[in-house]
Amino acid sequence: MNLSNYIISYFWNVCDALGVALPTVCLDTLFCSLSHNLCALFQIARHKMMHFEGRNTKETRENLKHVFQLYAVCLDLGHFLNEYFRPLIFAQFLAASLHLCVLCYQLSANILQPALLFYAAFTAAVVGQVSIYCFCGSSVHSECQLFGQAIYESSWPHLMQENLELVSSLKIAMMRSSLGCPIDGYFFEANRETLIAIVRTAISYVTLLRSLA
Repeated sequence: MNLSNYIISYFWNVCDALGVALPTVCLDTLFCSLSHNLCALFQIARHKMMHFEGRNTKETRENLKHVFQLYAVCLDLGHFLNEYFRPLIFAQFLAASLHLCVLCYQLSANILQPALLFYAAFTAAVVGQVSIYCFCGSSVHSECQLFGQAIYESSWPHLMQENLELVSSLKIAMMRSSLGCPIDGYFFEANRETLIAIVRTAISYVTLLRSLA
């Protein structure tokens, strides 16, 4: 009823919302930018791998050495990225799972009600936030695995006639690339399959609650 009190309360609520939203947005943006930069480094390593052949055996060996060093740096960066963001990914996925269960139930219980728009927007925000981590984690993992495809598409048959030792190193690199660079949250990996599993589990949980009701 008092305008000054209303303005103070409104300003307080705005500051409260910004205090919650801004750190979350900053962390999500930081993870997204770091993972995309890491994907770019993996793509550079793939490009160098496909064009490693030099004018002689010594130059070819040196080019391969630099490519493998770059790939090793990418793997180390992926390991550090996963180590630092693993607790955050775990918290995000756990909170998203609980939120989606509650929100899906609220959506089914408030069909054709004005509150439906609020719950729908909240659900889209939660799914979008989890999708960032799943998409970025899946991109890093797949880009790391594609390094093995780059080795296969390179001029490795030419090395078999010159240096079999280099061919063996290529085999080892292909075996390592098959493992990829997974980004996980302790108990689950951040990829598209996990996102689909979270949404599907929330929907099945809501279906079970509705059937029991």
